[in-house]
Amino acid sequence: MSDFDRVPILSRRISRERPSYGKQRMQHLLCPVLQRPNITPNSSMNSAYHLPNIGFSSENETISNFHYRNYSDFKLLLQSRIAHRLLHHGELPINALFTNPLFIDIPYPSCDGLWLEFGVFRGESICKSANWKAKYCGNSSNPVFGFDSFQGLPVDWRPNYPRGHFSLNSSATSYVPRNVQLVAGWFINTLPSFLQNIDHHYRDCSPPMTYLHVDSDVYDSARDIFYLLGNRLVPGSIIVFDELTNYPTYDKHEMKVLFEYMSSHANFRLRVIGAATPMYLEPTQDIYYQSVAFIVV
Repeated sequence: MSDFDRVPILSRRISRERPSYGKQRMQHLLCPVLQRPNITPNSSMNSAYHLPNIGFSSENETISNFHYRNYSDFKLLLQSRIAHRLLHHGELPINALFTNPLFIDIPYPSCDGLWLEFGVFRGESICKSANWKAKYCGNSSNPVFGFDSFQGLPVDWRPNYPRGHFSLNSSATSYVPRNVQLVAGWFINTLPSFLQNIDHHYRDCSPPMTYLHVDSDVYDSARDIFYLLGNRLVPGSIIVFDELTNYPTYDKHEMKVLFEYMSSHANFRLRVIGAATPMYLEPTQDIYYQSVAFIVV
């Protein structure tokens, strides 16, 4: 039994009450679609990638549990996929997605569905996604929701990042754009009721995840996110992990959650959108760029 099976009772109960992954995916497609972002590709747009000649849709860039046998294989596979999707000039994925100029070969998120960020801290990244959404989806589009306890890490993470690190009064993020709504509290306590309210708003039609930013750092928090939201990930969903790779214990946290989730969902497939730097399998020190973005296919 992996740690992924030892989830809180509440999370397990919610998972059992939901339809299977396939049925839930079909249900999502019936939800109302608001609009696509107002982006028209043109010849003046540049490529986002260091190697732009590699086609994004090629099958050999797909990641699924058919491509690996164990955790070591998974990390090797991901290292290879990231190497082919390095962003030009070491661009961070969040910047490639949500800052100007637009790139011709970045798969941008749709305007419909849920835009959720977990781990807001001072609000730098959620400001970028919210401002982009307001510009390309309109001021009347649904808000970006930011989840954070504002009490810091729930458990020790890695050296120099003990429990309580990143503690912050939520008023420190009061400058976020008007299309941001903050949800204060531990994810496992706030997310279930949030989803129930959202589903009720859509007349019990569960809207899918459009944009998911996982900046939770530690295993437990990332695990709760995927247990409660995994069934809402559909083709086109964009996932950004903020600390997926490139620090000494990376494979015990967000990376481990991704591996365990993919290993337990045979039909779940990803492609790498981009990363700023190559992935190091056994880093001996922190490497500044640890973020990787994916799209569900």
